Amino acid sequence: MAKRKDILAKKQEELAGVVAMFETAVSVVSGVVKNLSDLNTQIDTEIQEIDEYQRELSSTRDSLASARSKNERIMQNFSSLLSVE
Repeated sequence: MAKRKDILAKKQEELAGVVAMFETAVSVVSGVVKNLSDLNTQIDTEIQEIDEYQRELSSTRDSLASARSKNERIMQNFSSLLSVE
């Protein structure tokens, strides 16, 4: 009977060790998931900043193209005034 109690106590200790390892593993995995989630939040912020920068660049490019087009028309008008045929 004492031998069975020793075996039972040993198995209970083993179970406690397995449960502790499980809890540690769950904690590690949960930490990794949280870190990855935080990283994705940072990535989303960076993407939003890049998108805004691209919108601003596009707007600036459009404004420059418009100014260039106006300059071309003015140059053509002045050139035609100077041409005497």
